[in-house]
Amino acid sequence: MVRKSKASGNRTVFKSYIFKVVEKEVKVDGAVETFHIVNTIPATRVVAVEGENLVLIRQRRLKVGARREFIEVPGGAMDRKHKETAIQNAKRELAEETGVTAKHLLRLAPVGYTKDPGLGPGVFHFFLAKGLKGIAGQNLDKGESIKVVRLNLKTAVKMVKTGKIDDLATAFAILYYNQFKSGKPK
Repeated sequence: MVRKSKASGNRTVFKSYIFKVVEKEVKVDGAVETFHIVNTIPATRVVAVEGENLVLIRQRRLKVGARREFIEVPGGAMDRKHKETAIQNAKRELAEETGVTAKHLLRLAPVGYTKDPGLGPGVFHFFLAKGLKGIAGQNLDKGESIKVVRLNLKTAVKMVKTGKIDDLATAFAILYYNQFKSGKPK
């Protein structure tokens, strides 16, 4: 059963380019509770397909410990300053991080998926890129160090299932594409 609640005050306690943290007091069943909500900007993830291989990236994520690298699908946060759309962001991130462009860029999933409803609003948009073509090379943001990795789809699925690929958005994208490819999702 969902409890009755009524929000009262909001106060921004931290703000950065990527997210802000809002403290919100909510009256739940007569008692006031304080919640911290992380508002993140929308982001994209791109499943780039080259024959039977996926074009992935390998990078260290300082936010979760630089001692290991993560294998991920390309993608990133949408540029608020330039009012970038999801498809514009997917094209830009794919080119910047992998050095390839796509002849065909389609929504892989029909909707944007909430990143983590336990933290707050924020959406991932998933795209499928086919007809890949190399360009001049990567165009990484300052501080990024990304290696391009090509993995067979079967290998990538196995790595997700064994925890070797453990970024949730990447795991979802790979498994969703695997089902999509077999004709199962509608």
